Amino acid sequence: MSESKEKTKNTTWMPELKWSYARHLADSAIVKSSYIWLLVVPIAAKLLSNTEGSLGVIIFGETVDVPLSLPFSWQLFFYAAIVFSCANVIYTIRCPKTLKAYRSFQEYEKQGRDPLELSLEFKELVFTPKYELRDDDQKAIANNFVRNFSRVQMPPNGEFLDDLDIAKAFHSPNFNMKHPQAKTAFYMTQRIAEYYNKKSIISALSLYALGLGLMLIIAGQNIWYVINT
Repeated sequence: MSESKEKTKNTTWMPELKWSYARHLADSAIVKSSYIWLLVVPIAAKLLSNTEGSLGVIIFGETVDVPLSLPFSWQLFFYAAIVFSCANVIYTIRCPKTLKAYRSFQEYEKQGRDPLELSLEFKELVFTPKYELRDDDQKAIANNFVRNFSRVQMPPNGEFLDDLDIAKAFHSPNFNMKHPQAKTAFYMTQRIAEYYNKKSIISALSLYALGLGLMLIIAGQNIWYVINT
């Protein structure tokens, strides 16, 4: 028992990894603006490839030597842009559409999406190995969704529908939700989508973290340069 408590203590500090973190990073200014370095750095490297040494530039009567080589910080910007691009590819391909395309139920509603589409998206998320749920958990979640958000006749005494009946329920027109129900179902589907395909979440967030680490190195170099000049 004490060992279990100790294990809980050691892991509670760790945040749950979810797609919304990757979404915030993908939408951030630092990631969006990094793509320019994928264009600038190769062009600069090509222009400087046939030059050597430095160029003397006169500024306020003094000659300043400007090295004719690609700055190391530019190289780091380029590598960061590549890493961010890889992270965005994973996010774009793997993050469920319900979470990636819509920030709120209002956005979902403005697109004219219908509750039956929402129910099918929910079913796809729950009945997939990438969500990493046990069969009993999948059945319980799917049954609760059907029970709460449709007019499908459920078994008495809280019993579950079998797999075939669940599949039929999700493809029936009985998901004719009114506005409050559809809104609740939408956010329930988003909560499920947050943890879809955990390996991809880890991969995307790791790449974003690596890119941000490279950016911090550049910032540290610039601060050090200012302090020492």
